[in-house]
Amino acid sequence: MISRLEITDRGGKGIPVYVDHSDMDEVKSFFSCIDKDNKGQLDILVNNAFAAVHAMHSDAMTKTSKFYETEPEFWDLV
Repeated sequence: MISRLEITDRGGKGIPVYVDHSDMDEVKSFFSCIDKDNKGQLDILVNNAFAAVHAMHSDAMTKTSKFYETEPEFWDLV
């Protein structure tokens, strides 16, 4: 909630949205809404899914240097 307030206070449009990252249908729906409501523009995404620190340092993450190249199923662990 603090992130939304800070973004709004600085002149942006902070919109909090809960998405279950382990549910690919929810993730797809979220990005469909971004496409529809904001013409695909998403400037800041605050992700609070940090439950699997050890997984972040596993082979799954060391094979790629970019988080967005990681298979979506990896984030089920997080």
